[in-house]
Formats: sequence, structure tokens, C-alpha cells
Amino acid sequence: MKIIRKAIYNGVEVQSEELVITTEILNNWLLNRIVVPQFKDNDELMRFITAINLLIEPVSGGVIGPVGFFYNQDLEPIQSLGEIAISTNNGNSYIVTLDKFNMWDEDQPEGNSSLRDYLQDERNETLQLEGYSSWSPDSKNSDGAYSYSSIAVDTFIPFISHFYLNQNNKSELEWFEISTMKRISITDDIDDYWCFIA
Repeated sequence: MKIIRKAIYNGVEVQSEELVITTEILNNWLLNRIVVPQFKDNDELMRFITAINLLIEPVSGGVIGPVGFFYNQDLEPIQSLGEIAISTNNGNSYIVTLDKFNMWDEDQPEGNSSLRDYLQDERNETLQLEGYSSWSPDSKNSDGAYSYSSIAVDTFIPFISHFYLNQNNKSELEWFEISTMKRISITDDIDDYWCFIA
């Protein structure tokens, strides 16, 4: 499974290069706080990522998605995708409703608010990554791992974009005109969204 980012830039539809999703990437994204299951198919994987991302996605701003799976082309929710059980590495399990709630809505399901609070808890972490989204490590340990203070799980797109750039020693994602797949340079901030591709 992969994701791409899409946007309209100077009147032309563009997309980013494809970003591959792996178990390693999911574990790093979730700061090893969540048990990443063995997915039986792409639908389970998409539901898992979507459920968690919707919990911590900003109410406004950020890169909206997944379009075509949860959001429509107008970036409005299509419909609830039901429920999913998500287990944490501390032994807890939560039933999460795959729908968009205001982060501070007291009427949202208990599983959603409890898991969101767990993911957004800023605490010290030791990671094998020399960068986590916009966070930089406080120090490098003798075993090669990196120590971070007051870090929380970031939304999916900032994390996977930074991860991909760091792993490939790049400074920016490559973008292409969708109609020709010709590479273009994007120098401005763009309002983009993301979607899954097989």
C-alpha cells in the first residue's frame, strides 16, 4: 500500500511521488505505543491508519485525508466507516469509531477520546530515528538510539513525509503534473490532500 499527496497548483492537478507504507513506518509513526496488527488485506490497513489519523487530525489546517476512502473530493466526510479495535503496547484496548469528531467534543465515543489522549500524551521517548516529524532529538545514546522529550504522535502525513525525506536524504518531495507525469518544482505552500493507492 502507498499514499500520494494531491493538489491544484497554478491551475494544474499535481501529485507527489508515491510513499510506501510498511510496518516499520507505522511503528515509528505511532512511537511504538500501538500494537500494529498483521493486516489481512489493504482495507484493514486503510481503516487502521484512518482511525488513528482522524483522532489526532487538526480541526482545520494540515493535510486532509484519506480522500476517496473517508473524505470526498470536497474534503467532507463521506460516511462513518464503523468501528475498529486498537490495542496499545501497555495492554489496553479501545473500540474506536471511524468518524470525524471535534477533538474537544464531549459527545464523542469514549474509546476515541481515551486513545486520542494516550497518543497525544507528551512524554519522553527513545527512538531509532534521528528526527520525528518536526521534532529533533535531545541527544544520541551510546547504543545509537535517540532521546526525545515531550513528544506526541503526529498526524500521518507530516510524519511519513519527513520519514521518507530523511530515509532518502532528500530535502523535499518530488511533485508531478498528473496529466503528463512531468516533474515540476513547487516553490509555494499548497493546500493539498492525501489518498491511498494500491
